[in-house]
Amino acid sequence: MLIYLKKTLFALLCIAVVITSSCKKSADNTIPKKGIQLATDAKFGTIITDNSGKTLYMFANDVAGTPTCTGGCETVWPLYYSADISTDLSVNPAEVGEITRADGRKQSTYKGYPLYYYQSDAVAGETKGDGIGGIWFVAKPDYSLMLANAQMTGLNGKLYTSTYAEGTGLTKYFTDASGRALYA
Repeated sequence: MLIYLKKTLFALLCIAVVITSSCKKSADNTIPKKGIQLATDAKFGTIITDNSGKTLYMFANDVAGTPTCTGGCETVWPLYYSADISTDLSVNPAEVGEITRADGRKQSTYKGYPLYYYQSDAVAGETKGDGIGGIWFVAKPDYSLMLANAQMTGLNGKLYTSTYAEGTGLTKYFTDASGRALYA
């Protein structure tokens, strides 16, 4: 009886070894990144990137939430779109959205601003597009003051220039994070 018990225990031990050794433990239990992400940059602090770490940008001319980068501009500044909002828990989902452009394509937004890539940013983490033309900026989640570059319209419905004379032309001015003009 003792020999039978030893053989049974040995057989059970062998089965247990085979079962546990055939189970592979995955060291990578992370959820794949989707949508916009937050990354830390030495110069800019926290910035907004896509799921692979490529920097996203805001265009001051898009202050009204309508994308104004079209045609040749899109060659240099391709639009960013992801159907997924974000898997980054630091991103406030209420601040991420999407718009449908005049040509029917969708574009992701942050705080109402359409998001873009910069064609010369070849690898994740590059921020070569910041400040170009004084109207392209690295997208950041903590902006409380934004630069707008748009046509000024008075309460009377007339168009004004940066010298406050009637006429057309883009004027640079500051807005809050919601795009409302700030006055001093």
